[in-house]
Amino acid sequence: MKHEIYIYVDRCDIYQRMIIRYYKLYGKLIPLPQPEGIWKKILIDFIIGLPPSFYRGIAYDAILIVINRYLKMVQFVPCNKKTTAEKLAEIMENEIIKYFGMFKSCVLDRDSLFTFA
Repeated sequence: MKHEIYIYVDRCDIYQRMIIRYYKLYGKLIPLPQPEGIWKKILIDFIIGLPPSFYRGIAYDAILIVINRYLKMVQFVPCNKKTTAEKLAEIMENEIIKYFGMFKSCVLDRDSLFTFA
């Protein structure tokens, strides 16, 4: 009986049009604006949880990914999972700003490194 009711409700045109939504309908997604120059707008993300690997005598267990939105060029920088915000600024200065210049905007994920209470 339960199965027959389920099939009837599933095929009923009137019931399908009367479904009550308990959430606001989603709006249109707005794409990020097109960057105007090379290395002016970047994206930053981390890959963590990797097994440790040694580079120049230091064990790294994460990768910092910096993406140039204009050319889709990627820079991979080895780092540690316990990298602080100060250390990240130093890495950005030595690995990105030094070679490509200062960027205008940066999109980050909501990592615990960037958020605080």
